Amino acid sequence: MSQNNFFESLYSLSGRTAVVTGGSTGIGEMISRALIGAGAEVWIVARNGERAERTAATLSESGGICRAIAADVTSADGIEKIRSAIAATHRPLDILVNNAGVSASAPFASFPEEIWDREFAVNLKSPFFVTQALHPLMRRSRSQGHPAHVINIGSGAGITIHAEECYSYFPGKAAVHHLSRILAKQFIPDRIHVNVIAPGYFYTDMVRGFAPDEADRAHLLKTVPAARFGDWKDVGALAIMIAASSYLNGTVIPLDGGHLLEH
Repeated sequence: MSQNNFFESLYSLSGRTAVVTGGSTGIGEMISRALIGAGAEVWIVARNGERAERTAATLSESGGICRAIAADVTSADGIEKIRSAIAATHRPLDILVNNAGVSASAPFASFPEEIWDREFAVNLKSPFFVTQALHPLMRRSRSQGHPAHVINIGSGAGITIHAEECYSYFPGKAAVHHLSRILAKQFIPDRIHVNVIAPGYFYTDMVRGFAPDEADRAHLLKTVPAARFGDWKDVGALAIMIAASSYLNGTVIPLDGGHLLEH
């Protein structure tokens, strides 16, 4: 067997269909790029339809297939729009990446209820209800060659404790990790595996929001033994490995350059 055939036999996602929420930017775009490179047909979901279309067009330039769905994952109408678009293909859904997320901070004494509500709606409720809606399209029998995969994007923030004033983000991500294990057990009869990627610092819009200049970024990287931000190859390789596996299930995998070793 040639080297190319060897790696293809392990990691090819050819013929599989994926949905990535929050797929037009950041870690969602990184994962979408990797899944397309491994042969999957990817649907990216974002509230900003114009941005989603631009990202889909860019990701399709390499010869892969990427399509966009403009939808709000916190609304029932938005989730139904996703479900109906995938159902219309008359193909099973193989991979769901629940990536859409938001983060905000404020001092403890003035931390507003609005941040709690917004973050729990996007970061915790939407993965549950998107998965609930797409679950019938992901179920499969033993005769089908590979399980379906839900990959929830958690966070190292759901594992460790910082002094940062993100009072709803940290517990919300911890809840995503626990919910994922609950669903992994629930879905065993349906041959749907559920795993979590818990990223550390990737240089996305979210990180740029609280580390806007070089000094801030250098300060963050002091806590990362790898001494760099994660990039698309790091998270993309892990997402491909999870999606190609028929054995990994119910796990939370930190992807943080060793950041948790410092805490």
